[in-house]
Amino acid sequence: MKALLVKDIYSIWKQLRLMLVILVVFAVMPDDYMNVLALTIAAMMPYTAAAYDERSRWNLMAAMMPYTPLDMVLSKYVLGWLMIGGAALLSVLMHLVRFLFTDRSWDLTLIAISILAAVMILNIALPLIFRFGVEKGRLVTIFLIALVCGSAGSLSQVETVAIPASGVIILLGTLITVPVTVISIMISGKVYRHSLN
Repeated sequence: MKALLVKDIYSIWKQLRLMLVILVVFAVMPDDYMNVLALTIAAMMPYTAAAYDERSRWNLMAAMMPYTPLDMVLSKYVLGWLMIGGAALLSVLMHLVRFLFTDRSWDLTLIAISILAAVMILNIALPLIFRFGVEKGRLVTIFLIALVCGSAGSLSQVETVAIPASGVIILLGTLITVPVTVISIMISGKVYRHSLN
């Protein structure tokens, strides 16, 4: 698994450096909606890695190596989780700085919901990319990004919700996201295994 992650990072390193700059800029901006966009972009990094794999026909080479289909698909999920986690950490740190040095309140509800939304993007996009390829899966990916970013306005209303209600929303979101993630990984593994036959 570690070797697959290192391979993905090396293959997208040039794009990753640019994306990291974008993520840092968006994550540190005072506008919470930019934090949402940063997390959404982070969720798309496995898409870039999958595009390089498809172009280089990596799957054919990987079939001769001691990697299971689950290893292959799980590495993309882990890459996405790491990118989302990094973007979320930057956003939280900047929220902390603003809380300490400005009069803004300490509210991470929007970031928490954005993390769940970014993970759901992975859960939907990756099985489609494994099934239909990067080019066809791109349309769904673009739609998902537009959906999440377009929903940022409605997510802002969460800031006005009482803290207990916000906690319920995040808890319910987590209870939905976790099993959907497991199902998504299983579907991706089955699709990938089928593509090798």
